[in-house]
Amino acid sequence: MNQKLSFALLAACLVALLINHLWVDWEAISHRKAHKSLDEIVSLQYQDLQAWKNSDESSDLFRKRTVCRGRLEAWSDNRPFVTGLSEDTIQVVENKLGIFLVQQISESNCSYISCHQLLERYSISNQYLDEGLSDLLDTGIKELGIQPGSYSYHDLIYYRVAGMPSRLIDTLVTMIILVVLLIEYWRHSQRHIQSFWKANALLVLLRYLSLEFDAFQLIFRFELFNPVMYTSSVVNPTLGDLLVNCLLLNLIILATAKYLKNLRKSRLWVGILSAINTILTGFVLHVAWTIISHSQLSLDVGQSIQFDLLRSVAYACILLASTSYFYFTYLTLNLVRRSGYIIQATAGALIAASMMGVLDLLSITFSVVHISILLISIRYQWGRSFKEFTYSNLLFILIVGLGTSAVLAFCIYKYEEGAVLDSKKKFANYLLLKRDVLGEYYLDQTIKKLSEDENLALIASERSRKVLEDQIRSEFLTPYFNKYDLDIVFQDYQQLKLNTRFTREFSLLTPENQSDYDNIYFIDDGANYKYICKVNVGELVGLIILQIKKRVPSSVYPALLTDNKYFSVTNDFDYAVFAGDDILFHRSKFGQGEWPQEEDFEKEQLYRKGIEKNERHYYGVKTNDGRTILIISDKYEARDRLTNFSFFFLLLLFSFGVFSILSSIIEHGFKLNFTSKIQLYLGMAFVIPLLITGFALLNTLNTSYREEINRSYIKQALYISEILSNQIEEVNNENGASRLAEISSYIQSDLSFYNESGYLVATSQPEIFNLNLQGNLINPMVFEELVAKENQSIIAEESVGSLDYKVCYAVVNTIDNQVAGFIAMPFFDSKNHLRRQQIEVFGNLITIFGVIFIIAIVFGNAVLNNLLHPLRMVAAKIRRVTLQEVNKPIEYESSDEIGSLVKDYNQMLVKLEDSKLALAKSQKETAWKEIAKQVAHEIKNPLTPMQLKIQQMLRKHKEGSEEHERLSSLLTQVDTLSQIAESFSAFAEMPAPDNQVFDWGTLVKEVVELYSAEDVETTIEIEPEIQIEADKDIFRRILNNIVLNAIQAVEEKPAEIAIKLETKADKGLLAVSDNGKGVPDELKDKIFLNYFSTKSKGSGIGLALAKKGIENAGGNIWFESKHGEGTTFFISMPLADS
Repeated sequence: MNQKLSFALLAACLVALLINHLWVDWEAISHRKAHKSLDEIVSLQYQDLQAWKNSDESSDLFRKRTVCRGRLEAWSDNRPFVTGLSEDTIQVVENKLGIFLVQQISESNCSYISCHQLLERYSISNQYLDEGLSDLLDTGIKELGIQPGSYSYHDLIYYRVAGMPSRLIDTLVTMIILVVLLIEYWRHSQRHIQSFWKANALLVLLRYLSLEFDAFQLIFRFELFNPVMYTSSVVNPTLGDLLVNCLLLNLIILATAKYLKNLRKSRLWVGILSAINTILTGFVLHVAWTIISHSQLSLDVGQSIQFDLLRSVAYACILLASTSYFYFTYLTLNLVRRSGYIIQATAGALIAASMMGVLDLLSITFSVVHISILLISIRYQWGRSFKEFTYSNLLFILIVGLGTSAVLAFCIYKYEEGAVLDSKKKFANYLLLKRDVLGEYYLDQTIKKLSEDENLALIASERSRKVLEDQIRSEFLTPYFNKYDLDIVFQDYQQLKLNTRFTREFSLLTPENQSDYDNIYFIDDGANYKYICKVNVGELVGLIILQIKKRVPSSVYPALLTDNKYFSVTNDFDYAVFAGDDILFHRSKFGQGEWPQEEDFEKEQLYRKGIEKNERHYYGVKTNDGRTILIISDKYEARDRLTNFSFFFLLLLFSFGVFSILSSIIEHGFKLNFTSKIQLYLGMAFVIPLLITGFALLNTLNTSYREEINRSYIKQALYISEILSNQIEEVNNENGASRLAEISSYIQSDLSFYNESGYLVATSQPEIFNLNLQGNLINPMVFEELVAKENQSIIAEESVGSLDYKVCYAVVNTIDNQVAGFIAMPFFDSKNHLRRQQIEVFGNLITIFGVIFIIAIVFGNAVLNNLLHPLRMVAAKIRRVTLQEVNKPIEYESSDEIGSLVKDYNQMLVKLEDSKLALAKSQKETAWKEIAKQVAHEIKNPLTPMQLKIQQMLRKHKEGSEEHERLSSLLTQVDTLSQIAESFSAFAEMPAPDNQVFDWGTLVKEVVELYSAEDVETTIEIEPEIQIEADKDIFRRILNNIVLNAIQAVEEKPAEIAIKLETKADKGLLAVSDNGKGVPDELKDKIFLNYFSTKSKGSGIGLALAKKGIENAGGNIWFESKHGEGTTFFISMPLADS
């Protein structure tokens, strides 16, 4: 991308932003989209209602009912429903539950009604229940109502739209601008040092402006840039800004690398860079600490393994900060190694470490670890260059990863330790509170409502007291009291003294116990606190008893009933109250044998930071009245620290490895040697199966545990249904709610009872239905399964607001086995316990994986070196192979694959020796040919004129004269020289063979006839029809030469020459024998060498040519000779194919 294109893109992006914000009428567009979405909802609802009427498949988005002759015949779900239409029409209904779109179709005395909740409202608000619009509505709609407003939909409903510019356009355009700016930054920063400083100054300025004007928060309008989720400082106002800052830091360090590698050797610069490198350790800790201390995010994988967007980004920030530290350490390390100024580098790091140590212990710890990493890496030459992925580079990545992950795990441990201590202090203060001012106020309001309600006296006279108690509990007590253990008791005045418990509680209503409100009394019994409220209803007197000890909800519905304005986060610690050595009260799952001893209560540490003992952490608080509150929790286990260490180690190892590879590819191009490839492949072969096994194990654990929980609740529900089978009348009457409440308290779970028609009869938690969080009809799919399909139990998934839970339904039969009703038992599938098990398995997996990985890296290299030693030995031997010296074979006794390689190598050496001899021979022949060519040329040039001159002189003298004899002798010598020159020329210009099949015997006869003379006696034995394939002319010259040599080898005439041609083993064998003096033993090895001859007038070329010609034709030539007896030459040739 060139500069012109960058400017063009930036200009186009700015124009797009201006158009998006100033030109387009987004309000009109939003209005049209909102109107269209309402049209689509009305149309979809009508089509869905038609499908419901025709008993076709319908959507869960709409709630539907079928009413025939005033009786409910069918329903689609158990959510609250709105009716009231008198005719087939469309209507918008608003009530305390929200705004509903209702349509109705009537046919054959039946009405088919559908409603869709356009706006949800709840009487209470908490983390699960929050007001919101339907998902089918366009997101541009911000407000909805039936009162006239900005825009109207057919006068049925009014709405207001936001009319905001397109977030998608803003996001895309901003991303393009950022990419272009980063590319331009990189290009300018890599030009020269002045351009580098200018580019960084501009980058800092742009980042300052983006922070000053909250640019990212305005453009990227999602939770990553929401300061509510995280904020730590002006520089890092959101988690997204922290991520951007970490990315920019890595970019700057990458840009700096070019100049640091070429930095001149200076003691000052080495010290400064080493100090900066040490300060970067503080930056890594700062990122981790601010995330866990300035947000609701937890980095402890021992607490959660749910990785949502924000948590993943938090880990990404730590990885980026750690990567910047890692790469800068690599650059500093190489600068120190090049310059040799180790003392100056250590001094700079120590100065920076001492400055950071003033800040906190964690910083000085990381600084010490960092200095140790530097010195160890320099000592053992680790991390020299990332051009190749070598074992030393892997060790450098390993040691930095180990050090950083250890400090990060320690950082999390220290924070969690402090957080638990703070929570215990808050919990202690909470326990020390003797008055609940807000609770007293709500109790006073409740008593006033009770006293003003005229119907209570009528209810008290006509129904049982239990009904009155349930009525008060459901209609008058606010959700605030769901956090307390409540007890409501009524008694008439005449029998007041007969109820011992009532009398005992009534006796506590004394003036000294009275609160700031009438009829509300606060009682401190030493071990616990409680409120007692006195209520008069007609002829009855009632007590509302409120235990200060808060309960931990073990069922589903209380989580829905706790309003945010009453909700306070307090850790549910175990605790005990002591008065001296006596235990006044305790709520603990730990046995008393695990509590501190008497001498422990005298330790100041117990009341300051707590003490650890018996794998527990104890924190004590002394009260003003001499009591001691001991708060107990599990100790932060070493296993959790090891899990965090292993998790960060694996993340950092992966991050550092990827960064090293990418930076190497960008700068040099990445290379892997054979050892690194083996390590990489072995690592992949280890990692991939382990990941698959881990995920499979977690999935199996999740599935099996859920199935076990489901079986447990089904078993419990069937047991309760058997109990209720004998109490159907009691459950169906006014005492049904109290009976279910008793069973509910026993099983620690909510219960509801529906009759055989699917209507709610009684429940242990009436607030859920009174607040219309759930309808009073049974789930229709459950009804069908239990009635139509005659199943005895079923588990269904249901939800209220954003709270998802399960409900176990079971059939309650009468004595004669008729369906009397159904019980519903809502439950969570023990998510906390399952999550703890998943965390345990996950922690064990990554711990095992981390430990094995470290062991594999440290010891695997030794094993790998042992395996690769033979290969390296072979490689070393191959590097030393030459054609000048003798190459020694490798001695390797094993018969494995490497043994096969060594065997092939040794065979190759043998072949190489043969090839070396052949090459030497070939080179020698080539050299001799050049010499022969030159000699032939040099001899022939003067011989021709000499021969002509001698012949002229010879003609001038008479034959027989002395001069004539001398000239004849001279001419003979010239002819001999000419023949020698011809031999040299023939050797140098030996043509390529022209092979043909011919009769070898015929050729032999022709040659022998040429040498018939009186002084030569020839004996011939030739088998007929011996066909061979060769160059006939060459063979004729070879035979001529051999026969002539045989004749010339005999000094005393006549020469006896024996020639025999026969076939042996599919080959033709020619033997030429003479009766000469033979070849001396010391000369036998030289017979076939070029230019070696036993004759004074021989050229030494004939036999060399013969050997070469015969071997080229696929034959062989040799001789046998005995000194003084003669010589026999043998020629063996393969027979030609017929």
